[in-house]
Amino acid sequence: MRTVKLADCCKFFSGGTPTKGKNDYWNGEIPWFSPKDIKSFELVASQDRISEIAVRESATRLVKPGTILVVGRSGVLAHTLPIGIVRQPSTFNQDIKAIVPSDDYDPEYVALYLTSRQSFVLKEGVKRGPTVHSLISDFIEELEIPDIPIDHQRQIAARLKAQLAVVETARQAAQAQLREINVALNRAIESQIVDAISSSEETVKLGDVSKITAKLVQPKQDNFANLPHVSAENIESLTGRLLNIRSAKEDGMTSGKYLFDAGDILYSKLRPYLRKVAKPDFDGLCSADMYPIKTDESVLSMDFLKLLLTSNFFTDYANEKSARSRMPKLNREQLFDFEFSLPSLEKQSQCVALIGSFLALSEQASKAAKSILKDINLLPKKILAQAFEV
Repeated sequence: MRTVKLADCCKFFSGGTPTKGKNDYWNGEIPWFSPKDIKSFELVASQDRISEIAVRESATRLVKPGTILVVGRSGVLAHTLPIGIVRQPSTFNQDIKAIVPSDDYDPEYVALYLTSRQSFVLKEGVKRGPTVHSLISDFIEELEIPDIPIDHQRQIAARLKAQLAVVETARQAAQAQLREINVALNRAIESQIVDAISSSEETVKLGDVSKITAKLVQPKQDNFANLPHVSAENIESLTGRLLNIRSAKEDGMTSGKYLFDAGDILYSKLRPYLRKVAKPDFDGLCSADMYPIKTDESVLSMDFLKLLLTSNFFTDYANEKSARSRMPKLNREQLFDFEFSLPSLEKQSQCVALIGSFLALSEQASKAAKSILKDINLLPKKILAQAFEV
């Protein structure tokens, strides 16, 4: 099949940013796109808008509907090549490359071709920086696109868009299923916790029946460096599942960490609304932004405490107490001031067993839904590769 370089069938433009200090440049009617706006194929709105005077007096450029925008400089280029087509006269900043195909090339065909080459561009055409990455100069321009009649291009583009729309519908359905699984699990946890605490009239503060005894240690020391390290990022919200655990040395930890024991409850005090609570079955180190908690197990089960700290009942309290902070954070005094009705150990055990069965069913359903979603996410690449034989 005959091909042609994009440089020979498209014009490429760079953008610019109007001076932020001039109020009459901003909050106008013209969309001004930056990398944060390139999140879909159809680009109809941007977070920022500028005025006509900004277009006339700055380095930005006004482009016509049908112009392709590609992110050329951003940290997102570590894993994604955002591409979209504007549907109204628009402007864009210097971190974006604009592509205007000649009359013999359909913009949607060109944009879909570029999308099909995403993996190759990310692997071979991106200059890596410490935090921000950028496209290698002229790399996109040198890519070769199949040179076919424009009517055929439009047919291919229409077929691909229809296929990708079906895939997107399936993806959204799979994501909705995952959300519904979590909603059902949340309701189950809340129902059982409320039932358990409603069975008792004995009110206690958490500090009366639990404590923090873990000491801070230096993770670079030989006797701690190889211990498992747990941070909030390793804890799945609501379920408390531990993900991608590595040693403190592998995580490059240098600042002080809590030394916890197997069975301790790890509660993330930052952003309590995330509901990150875990009960590792191993000794290890955890972030200083977490509380390793032990209970008086003669009255309070560790497993019940984990569920209690995960519940809306406790989270509402934690959110209220931490809301005044710039970064929502529950301090130790607030944690131990939490009051609740203490169920009998028998009732706690029943609650833990029931929620355990809910968690097991939820995990099975979640794994199935995630597997389906993973397969769906691979389909666009396969569809585009087949269409452009790449």
